Amino acid sequence: MASGIPGDHMSKATVGAPPGTSQVRIGRLELECGRVIEDAVLAASTYGTLNAAGTNAVIVGHSLTSDSHVHQWWSKLLSATGTGSDGSHAEAPGHGKCLDTRRFFVVCFNYLGSCYGSSSPLTEGGFAAFPVPVTMRDQARAMLRAARMLGVNQVALAIGGSMGAMLALEIGLEGGPTMVRSVCAVAGCARHTDWATGHSEAGDWSTSARGTAPDGASVDTTGGIAQAPPARKPRAGAVAADARTGSPEPTPARTAGQGASGVSLPYWSVESYLHHQGGKFPARFDPGCYVALTYTLDTHDVGRGRGGVEAALARLEVPLLVVGVDSDGLYPLGLQQRMARAARFSTLAVLSSPHGHDGFLVEIDRLNEVIVEWMSASGRAPGCRRRPRRARLPSELGRVAMRE
Repeated sequence: MASGIPGDHMSKATVGAPPGTSQVRIGRLELECGRVIEDAVLAASTYGTLNAAGTNAVIVGHSLTSDSHVHQWWSKLLSATGTGSDGSHAEAPGHGKCLDTRRFFVVCFNYLGSCYGSSSPLTEGGFAAFPVPVTMRDQARAMLRAARMLGVNQVALAIGGSMGAMLALEIGLEGGPTMVRSVCAVAGCARHTDWATGHSEAGDWSTSARGTAPDGASVDTTGGIAQAPPARKPRAGAVAADARTGSPEPTPARTAGQGASGVSLPYWSVESYLHHQGGKFPARFDPGCYVALTYTLDTHDVGRGRGGVEAALARLEVPLLVVGVDSDGLYPLGLQQRMARAARFSTLAVLSSPHGHDGFLVEIDRLNEVIVEWMSASGRAPGCRRRPRRARLPSELGRVAMRE
């Protein structure tokens, strides 16, 4: 793997519920598309203790191919670090961590459709039998129901990065101010763009999972014909997925060649990196689940049925922290700027990073600082009833920038 290029934050994962997770059975779930999951199950990882009132919960949304183990991919935000072979984690001091388990009961649910313990094509008889699309709004409703079943009466904070940011927005809107007290959306969007959907489609067809089940059997979900051998499909999809989350700007690690005197393939270190990551992906993720989750992404639109994106965000009557990455090519900074403009009580922060969309997983120390500052500021701490002033947008992107 090339030095300086982010590694796979899920490199040790395998298909199935991770050790240490629990399962919450939420029963019959009617989806926006009209289809039903009869006995829906959500895998969950929890940290800290729910208070007697049930009001100190934080719901964390994970990214597309992550699982619910927050301590594996956002460890520097969480005051629970380290993991044993059984999935257990050791409590660490919470000072300086935005997800301080001395204060909060932190829970992360695995998405419906994912291969890490929740109801998915793997549990429902294959991709053709699994109801799609499960929209982000469906996911939010399912997770709010699961949270209530765990005894949660109020969510202090809904937070997530990338796909998790979209979930956090929907949880805030679906729960309303009486259920959800604040929202933090990192490197996400209010409506999935054609650009991002095109990337999803490239990854889907690279895996060919829309035409082939995980076991290689034809499911004919779109009429497409898979051409690549089944063993290559998830690998190719991983290459497409990894390529889309980088930065369009050249960096020494990504553009380093082997030199004119020793030309061989792959010539660029980024090619070697993508091949390396693509080779690992089939062992940890199911292609049918990958496609099911990209349907969730592609149907994301907080404005659907709410009068449009701007009107929907204006209805979010709680503090909102929007965080963007200045080099993000998948969900460019302009999407976060528009989100902050539309929301009534928002703060915009910008992370400077050479790592593109992956910056939200790489610049974790800076991200934690931004969130802690926002949570500590007057009128923005989860549960505070004061309304923060409307955001003014930063004009400089060369550093972490915050405006209120």
